[in-house]
Amino acid sequence: MAEVQQDSKAKRYDRQIRIWGPEGQQNLENSRIMLLNCSPTGSETLKNLVLGGLASFTIVDGNKVHACELGNNFLVDSNRLGQSRAQVVTDLLKELNDSVLGSYVGDSPEELLDNNPDFLDSFDLVIATQMREQQLLKLDGLCRSKGVKLLIVRSYGLMGYMRASLPEHNIIASKPDSQVDDLRLTCPWPALLEWCTSFDLQRVDNHIHQHLPYVVLLLVALQAWRASLGPDTPPDRLPANSKEKAALKQTLTDMKRTQSEDCVPLDEENFDESFKAAFHAWTHPSIPSEVRAILDDPQAVTVDASSTNFWLLVAALRAFVANEGAGRLPLDGNIPDMHATTDLYLQLQRLYRDQAAAEAAAVEAHLQQILATIGSPSRTIPAAEVKHFC
Repeated sequence: MAEVQQDSKAKRYDRQIRIWGPEGQQNLENSRIMLLNCSPTGSETLKNLVLGGLASFTIVDGNKVHACELGNNFLVDSNRLGQSRAQVVTDLLKELNDSVLGSYVGDSPEELLDNNPDFLDSFDLVIATQMREQQLLKLDGLCRSKGVKLLIVRSYGLMGYMRASLPEHNIIASKPDSQVDDLRLTCPWPALLEWCTSFDLQRVDNHIHQHLPYVVLLLVALQAWRASLGPDTPPDRLPANSKEKAALKQTLTDMKRTQSEDCVPLDEENFDESFKAAFHAWTHPSIPSEVRAILDDPQAVTVDASSTNFWLLVAALRAFVANEGAGRLPLDGNIPDMHATTDLYLQLQRLYRDQAAAEAAAVEAHLQQILATIGSPSRTIPAAEVKHFC
Protein backbone atom coordinates (compact mmCIF):
# COMPACT_ATOMS: atom_id res chain seq x y z
CA MET A 1 0.00 0.00 0.00
CA ALA A 2 2.84 2.39 0.90
CA GLU A 3 4.51 1.70 -2.47
CA VAL A 4 1.27 2.47 -4.30
CA GLN A 5 0.94 5.81 -2.46
CA GLN A 6 4.58 6.65 -3.18
CA ASP A 7 4.10 5.87 -6.88
CA SER A 8 0.96 8.01 -6.96
CA LYS A 9 2.85 10.95 -5.42
CA ALA A 10 5.72 10.52 -7.88
CA LYS A 11 3.29 10.72 -10.80
CA ARG A 12 1.38 13.68 -9.37
CA TYR A 13 4.48 15.75 -8.65
CA ASP A 14 6.72 14.43 -11.42
CA ARG A 15 7.40 17.76 -13.14
CA GLN A 16 8.34 19.67 -10.03
CA ILE A 17 10.48 16.81 -8.69
CA ARG A 18 12.53 17.13 -11.86
CA ILE A 19 13.22 20.73 -10.91
CA TRP A 20 14.07 20.53 -7.20
CA GLY A 21 14.63 16.79 -6.76
CA PRO A 22 13.12 14.27 -4.33
CA GLU A 23 14.78 15.93 -1.32
CA GLY A 24 13.22 19.28 -2.16
CA GLN A 25 9.85 17.64 -2.61
CA GLN A 26 10.18 15.85 0.72
CA ASN A 27 11.01 19.15 2.43
CA LEU A 28 7.89 20.69 0.89
CA GLU A 29 5.72 17.76 1.96
CA ASN A 30 6.98 18.17 5.53
CA SER A 31 6.25 21.91 5.65
CA ARG A 32 3.61 23.44 7.92
CA ILE A 33 2.73 26.96 6.84
CA MET A 34 0.68 29.75 8.36
CA LEU A 35 -0.70 32.53 6.16
CA LEU A 36 -1.56 35.84 7.79
CA ASN A 37 -4.28 37.58 5.75
CA CYS A 38 -5.59 35.74 2.70
CA SER A 39 -5.55 38.76 0.46
CA PRO A 40 -5.25 38.10 -3.30
CA THR A 41 -1.45 38.10 -2.91
CA GLY A 42 -1.51 35.77 0.07
CA SER A 43 -4.10 33.45 -1.46
CA GLU A 44 -2.12 33.06 -4.70
CA THR A 45 1.11 32.47 -2.80
CA LEU A 46 -0.45 29.75 -0.68
CA LYS A 47 -2.25 28.24 -3.69
CA ASN A 48 1.08 27.53 -5.41
CA LEU A 49 2.40 25.79 -2.30
CA VAL A 50 -0.76 23.73 -1.89
CA LEU A 51 -0.53 22.55 -5.49
CA GLY A 52 3.10 21.63 -4.80
CA GLY A 53 2.05 19.31 -1.98
CA LEU A 54 2.95 20.85 1.40
CA ALA A 55 1.93 19.01 4.57
CA SER A 56 -0.55 21.49 6.01
CA PHE A 57 -1.54 25.13 6.17
CA THR A 58 -3.48 27.44 8.48
CA ILE A 59 -4.98 30.75 7.42
CA VAL A 60 -5.41 33.53 9.98
CA ASP A 61 -7.72 36.29 8.79
CA GLY A 62 -10.50 38.16 10.59
CA ASN A 63 -12.07 39.70 7.48
CA LYS A 64 -15.25 38.75 5.64
CA VAL A 65 -15.65 38.25 1.89
CA HIS A 66 -16.60 41.59 0.27
CA ALA A 67 -17.90 42.25 -3.21
CA CYS A 68 -14.79 44.28 -4.11
CA GLU A 69 -12.69 41.12 -3.83
CA LEU A 70 -14.59 39.12 -6.45
CA GLY A 71 -12.60 40.62 -9.30
CA ASN A 72 -9.10 40.12 -7.91
CA ASN A 73 -9.17 37.15 -5.54
CA PHE A 74 -9.85 33.96 -7.48
CA LEU A 75 -10.31 31.94 -4.29
CA VAL A 76 -13.53 33.63 -3.21
CA ASP A 77 -16.90 33.64 -4.98
CA SER A 78 -20.17 35.56 -4.91
CA ASN A 79 -22.09 32.72 -3.26
CA ARG A 80 -20.16 33.25 -0.05
CA LEU A 81 -20.29 37.00 0.38
CA GLY A 82 -20.22 38.01 4.03
CA GLN A 83 -18.70 34.75 5.20
CA SER A 84 -15.28 34.35 6.84
CA ARG A 85 -12.64 34.95 4.19
CA ALA A 86 -10.25 32.56 5.92
CA GLN A 87 -12.84 29.76 5.81
CA VAL A 88 -13.80 30.37 2.16
CA VAL A 89 -10.20 30.37 0.93
CA THR A 90 -9.35 27.33 3.07
CA ASP A 91 -12.25 25.34 1.63
CA LEU A 92 -11.30 26.11 -1.96
CA LEU A 93 -7.58 25.43 -1.41
CA LYS A 94 -8.33 22.02 0.09
CA GLU A 95 -10.22 21.12 -3.08
CA LEU A 96 -7.07 21.75 -5.14
CA ASN A 97 -5.06 19.04 -3.38
CA ASP A 98 -6.78 16.47 -1.19
CA SER A 99 -3.47 15.31 0.31
CA VAL A 100 -2.92 18.69 2.02
CA LEU A 101 -4.45 19.43 5.41
CA GLY A 102 -5.97 22.87 5.82
CA SER A 103 -7.46 24.85 8.70
CA TYR A 104 -8.31 28.46 9.51
CA VAL A 105 -8.61 30.90 12.39
CA GLY A 106 -11.19 33.65 12.02
CA ASP A 107 -9.28 36.21 14.12
CA SER A 108 -7.11 39.02 12.88
CA PRO A 109 -3.35 38.26 12.90
CA GLU A 110 -2.74 41.06 15.37
CA GLU A 111 -5.32 39.69 17.79
CA LEU A 112 -4.00 36.14 17.55
CA LEU A 113 -0.37 37.12 18.08
CA ASP A 114 -1.25 39.33 21.05
CA ASN A 115 -3.36 36.68 22.78
CA ASN A 116 -1.57 33.48 21.78
CA PRO A 117 2.01 34.03 20.53
CA ASP A 118 2.80 30.34 21.16
CA PHE A 119 0.52 29.51 18.24
CA LEU A 120 3.59 30.10 16.03
CA ASP A 121 5.33 27.06 17.51
CA SER A 122 3.38 24.68 15.27
CA PHE A 123 4.72 26.09 11.99
CA ASP A 124 7.90 26.03 9.91
CA LEU A 125 7.08 29.13 7.88
CA VAL A 126 4.87 32.18 8.36
CA ILE A 127 3.76 34.13 5.29
CA ALA A 128 2.61 37.63 6.23
CA THR A 129 0.76 39.69 3.63
CA GLN A 130 -0.57 43.23 3.60
CA MET A 131 0.54 44.01 7.16
CA ARG A 132 1.83 47.31 8.55
CA GLU A 133 5.50 47.78 9.40
CA GLN A 134 4.92 48.08 13.14
CA GLN A 135 3.05 44.78 13.16
CA LEU A 136 5.72 43.14 11.02
CA LEU A 137 8.51 44.21 13.38
CA LYS A 138 6.72 42.58 16.29
CA LEU A 139 6.02 39.47 14.22
CA ASP A 140 9.64 39.27 13.11
CA GLY A 141 10.83 39.35 16.72
CA LEU A 142 8.44 36.55 17.66
CA CYS A 143 9.46 34.39 14.69
CA ARG A 144 13.17 34.82 15.35
CA SER A 145 12.77 33.97 19.03
CA LYS A 146 11.00 30.74 18.09
CA GLY A 147 13.18 29.81 15.11
CA VAL A 148 10.29 30.13 12.64
CA LYS A 149 11.02 31.42 9.14
CA LEU A 150 9.12 34.53 8.05
CA LEU A 151 8.25 35.56 4.50
CA ILE A 152 6.80 39.06 4.07
CA VAL A 153 4.81 39.72 0.91
CA ARG A 154 3.02 42.89 -0.10
CA SER A 155 1.53 44.08 -3.38
CA TYR A 156 0.56 47.50 -4.71
CA GLY A 157 -1.44 46.97 -7.89
CA LEU A 158 1.05 45.62 -10.44
CA MET A 159 4.01 46.17 -8.12
CA GLY A 160 5.05 44.41 -4.95
CA TYR A 161 7.90 43.04 -2.90
CA MET A 162 8.87 39.89 -1.06
CA ARG A 163 11.30 39.70 1.84
CA ALA A 164 12.60 36.69 3.72
CA SER A 165 13.46 37.24 7.39
CA LEU A 166 15.51 34.48 8.98
CA PRO A 167 18.87 34.21 10.77
CA GLU A 168 20.43 31.70 8.35
CA HIS A 169 19.12 29.45 5.61
CA ASN A 170 21.18 26.53 4.32
CA ILE A 171 20.63 25.05 0.87
CA ILE A 172 22.37 21.75 0.21
CA ALA A 173 20.90 20.64 -3.11
CA SER A 174 21.50 23.72 -5.24
CA LYS A 175 20.60 23.55 -8.91
CA PRO A 176 23.40 25.21 -10.91
CA ASP A 177 22.68 26.24 -14.49
CA SER A 178 25.59 24.13 -15.73
CA GLN A 179 27.62 21.39 -14.13
CA VAL A 180 30.63 19.43 -15.40
CA ASP A 181 30.44 15.68 -14.79
CA ASP A 182 33.02 14.46 -12.27
CA LEU A 183 34.51 11.41 -14.00
CA ARG A 184 37.95 11.46 -12.30
CA LEU A 185 39.82 10.56 -15.48
CA THR A 186 42.79 12.66 -14.38
CA CYS A 187 43.00 10.73 -11.10
CA PRO A 188 41.17 7.39 -11.46
CA TRP A 189 40.90 5.20 -8.39
CA PRO A 190 42.41 1.68 -8.68
CA ALA A 191 39.14 -0.20 -9.27
CA LEU A 192 38.13 2.11 -12.14
CA LEU A 193 41.57 1.94 -13.75
CA GLU A 194 41.70 -1.85 -13.42
CA TRP A 195 38.26 -2.29 -15.00
CA CYS A 196 38.94 0.06 -17.90
CA THR A 197 42.32 -1.47 -18.74
CA SER A 198 40.94 -5.00 -18.56
CA PHE A 199 39.58 -4.62 -22.10
CA ASP A 200 41.94 -5.65 -24.89
CA LEU A 201 40.81 -3.35 -27.66
CA GLN A 202 42.79 -5.37 -30.21
CA ARG A 203 40.87 -8.57 -29.47
CA VAL A 204 37.32 -7.62 -28.50
CA ASP A 205 34.72 -8.16 -31.24
CA ASN A 206 33.30 -5.26 -33.21
CA HIS A 207 30.08 -5.12 -31.18
CA ILE A 208 31.96 -4.60 -27.90
CA HIS A 209 34.43 -2.24 -29.58
CA GLN A 210 31.54 -0.09 -30.76
CA HIS A 211 29.90 -0.08 -27.32
CA LEU A 212 32.73 0.49 -24.86
CA PRO A 213 31.87 3.53 -22.67
CA TYR A 214 33.96 6.55 -23.57
CA VAL A 215 35.45 6.52 -20.06
CA VAL A 216 37.21 3.28 -21.05
CA LEU A 217 38.39 4.71 -24.36
CA LEU A 218 39.81 7.87 -22.77
CA LEU A 219 41.67 6.05 -19.99
CA VAL A 220 43.12 3.52 -22.44
CA ALA A 221 44.10 6.37 -24.79
CA LEU A 222 45.80 8.20 -21.90
CA GLN A 223 47.88 5.14 -21.11
CA ALA A 224 48.84 4.69 -24.77
CA TRP A 225 49.74 8.37 -25.07
CA ARG A 226 51.97 8.19 -21.97
CA ALA A 227 53.67 5.10 -23.33
CA SER A 228 54.48 6.99 -26.54
CA LEU A 229 56.38 9.60 -24.50
CA GLY A 230 58.90 7.08 -23.22
CA PRO A 231 59.46 4.76 -20.25
CA ASP A 232 60.31 7.58 -17.83
CA THR A 233 56.92 9.29 -18.21
CA PRO A 234 55.16 9.68 -14.84
CA PRO A 235 52.02 7.49 -14.58
CA ASP A 236 49.89 10.56 -13.83
CA ARG A 237 51.21 12.72 -16.69
CA LEU A 238 48.43 14.64 -18.46
CA PRO A 239 48.34 16.58 -21.73
CA ALA A 240 49.47 20.08 -20.85
CA ASN A 241 49.24 22.03 -24.12
CA SER A 242 47.37 22.05 -27.41
CA LYS A 243 49.96 19.89 -29.13
CA GLU A 244 49.75 17.17 -26.48
CA LYS A 245 45.94 17.34 -26.42
CA ALA A 246 45.90 16.91 -30.20
CA ALA A 247 48.24 13.93 -29.82
CA LEU A 248 45.86 12.30 -27.34
CA LYS A 249 42.96 12.77 -29.76
CA GLN A 250 45.09 11.26 -32.52
CA THR A 251 45.67 8.27 -30.25
CA LEU A 252 41.91 7.93 -29.98
CA THR A 253 41.61 8.10 -33.76
CA ASP A 254 44.22 5.37 -34.18
CA MET A 255 42.18 3.14 -31.83
CA LYS A 256 39.18 3.19 -34.17
CA ARG A 257 38.53 0.18 -36.38
CA THR A 258 37.95 -0.03 -40.11
CA GLN A 259 36.05 -2.49 -42.23
CA SER A 260 38.61 -4.95 -43.60
CA GLU A 261 37.26 -4.93 -47.14
CA ASP A 262 37.58 -1.25 -48.03
CA CYS A 263 39.22 0.30 -44.92
CA VAL A 264 36.17 2.47 -44.26
CA PRO A 265 35.98 3.36 -40.55
CA LEU A 266 33.31 1.57 -38.56
CA ASP A 267 30.43 3.67 -37.35
CA GLU A 268 31.49 4.00 -33.70
CA GLU A 269 29.37 6.50 -31.83
CA ASN A 270 31.24 5.83 -28.59
CA PHE A 271 34.41 7.22 -30.18
CA ASP A 272 32.53 10.32 -31.30
CA GLU A 273 31.49 10.80 -27.67
CA SER A 274 35.07 10.32 -26.50
CA PHE A 275 36.31 13.16 -28.73
CA LYS A 276 33.64 15.49 -27.31
CA ALA A 277 34.49 14.45 -23.75
CA ALA A 278 38.27 14.44 -24.24
CA PHE A 279 38.66 17.51 -22.02
CA HIS A 280 37.95 15.25 -19.03
CA ALA A 281 41.31 13.60 -19.69
CA TRP A 282 43.28 16.75 -18.87
CA THR A 283 40.92 18.82 -16.70
CA HIS A 284 41.28 18.25 -12.96
CA PRO A 285 38.09 18.33 -10.85
CA SER A 286 37.92 21.67 -9.07
CA ILE A 287 35.99 23.10 -6.15
CA PRO A 288 33.60 25.89 -7.23
CA SER A 289 34.38 29.26 -5.71
CA GLU A 290 31.03 29.44 -3.88
CA VAL A 291 31.68 26.04 -2.28
CA ARG A 292 35.24 27.03 -1.37
CA ALA A 293 33.86 30.13 0.37
CA ILE A 294 31.62 27.90 2.52
CA LEU A 295 34.49 25.52 3.34
CA ASP A 296 36.62 28.48 4.44
CA ASP A 297 33.84 30.12 6.45
CA PRO A 298 34.79 30.65 10.12
CA GLN A 299 31.74 28.60 11.16
CA ALA A 300 33.24 25.61 9.34
CA VAL A 301 36.79 26.17 10.54
CA THR A 302 35.76 26.28 14.20
CA VAL A 303 32.78 24.18 15.32
CA ASP A 304 31.42 23.42 18.77
CA ALA A 305 28.43 21.76 20.41
CA SER A 306 26.17 24.68 19.41
CA SER A 307 26.97 24.35 15.70
CA THR A 308 24.11 23.29 13.44
CA ASN A 309 24.18 20.04 11.50
CA PHE A 310 24.95 22.00 8.35
CA TRP A 311 28.20 23.47 9.67
CA LEU A 312 29.24 20.18 11.26
CA LEU A 313 28.83 18.53 7.86
CA VAL A 314 30.80 21.34 6.21
CA ALA A 315 33.59 20.81 8.76
CA ALA A 316 33.61 17.07 7.98
CA LEU A 317 33.68 17.82 4.26
CA ARG A 318 36.53 20.24 4.81
CA ALA A 319 38.48 17.51 6.60
CA PHE A 320 37.84 15.08 3.74
CA VAL A 321 39.06 17.58 1.13
CA ALA A 322 42.24 18.13 3.11
CA ASN A 323 42.92 14.40 3.51
CA GLU A 324 41.40 11.61 1.41
CA GLY A 325 40.07 14.01 -1.21
CA ALA A 326 43.49 15.50 -1.91
CA GLY A 327 41.88 18.85 -2.69
CA ARG A 328 38.78 17.38 -4.33
CA LEU A 329 35.16 17.13 -3.24
CA PRO A 330 33.66 13.66 -2.75
CA LEU A 331 32.55 11.85 -5.89
CA ASP A 332 28.79 12.19 -6.45
CA GLY A 333 28.56 8.81 -8.18
CA ASN A 334 26.49 9.95 -11.15
CA ILE A 335 27.62 9.43 -14.73
CA PRO A 336 26.10 10.83 -17.93
CA ASP A 337 24.44 8.75 -20.61
CA MET A 338 26.93 6.96 -22.84
CA HIS A 339 26.77 4.88 -25.99
CA ALA A 340 27.35 1.45 -24.44
CA THR A 341 25.72 -1.89 -23.87
CA THR A 342 23.39 -1.98 -20.88
CA ASP A 343 25.65 -4.42 -19.07
CA LEU A 344 28.83 -2.36 -19.55
CA TYR A 345 27.08 0.85 -18.57
CA LEU A 346 25.70 -0.73 -15.39
CA GLN A 347 29.12 -2.10 -14.49
CA LEU A 348 30.65 1.36 -14.91
CA GLN A 349 27.81 2.98 -12.97
CA ARG A 350 28.33 0.50 -10.12
CA LEU A 351 32.03 1.41 -9.93
CA TYR A 352 31.23 5.11 -9.59
CA ARG A 353 28.49 4.54 -7.04
CA ASP A 354 30.68 2.24 -4.93
CA GLN A 355 33.45 4.83 -4.90
CA ALA A 356 30.97 7.60 -4.04
CA ALA A 357 29.66 5.50 -1.13
CA ALA A 358 33.22 4.90 0.10
CA GLU A 359 34.01 8.63 0.02
CA ALA A 360 30.73 9.47 1.76
CA ALA A 361 31.69 6.95 4.45
CA ALA A 362 35.02 8.76 4.83
CA VAL A 363 33.17 12.06 5.34
CA GLU A 364 30.95 10.37 7.92
CA ALA A 365 34.04 9.09 9.74
CA HIS A 366 35.39 12.65 9.92
CA LEU A 367 32.00 13.76 11.23
CA GLN A 368 32.06 11.20 14.03
CA GLN A 369 35.55 12.33 14.97
CA ILE A 370 34.43 15.97 15.04
CA LEU A 371 31.41 15.11 17.22
CA ALA A 372 33.69 13.31 19.66
CA THR A 373 36.11 16.26 19.71
CA ILE A 374 33.38 18.80 20.54
CA GLY A 375 32.00 16.57 23.29
CA SER A 376 28.85 15.43 21.47
CA PRO A 377 29.56 11.78 20.62
CA SER A 378 25.92 10.81 21.15
CA ARG A 379 24.64 13.40 18.66
CA THR A 380 23.44 11.66 15.51
CA ILE A 381 23.26 12.89 11.94
CA PRO A 382 21.70 10.21 9.70
CA ALA A 383 23.97 8.53 7.16
CA ALA A 384 21.42 9.40 4.45
CA GLU A 385 21.85 13.10 5.30
CA VAL A 386 25.63 12.77 5.08
CA LYS A 387 25.36 11.01 1.72
CA HIS A 388 22.99 13.67 0.38
CA PHE A 389 25.36 16.38 1.58
CA CYS A 390 28.24 14.78 -0.32
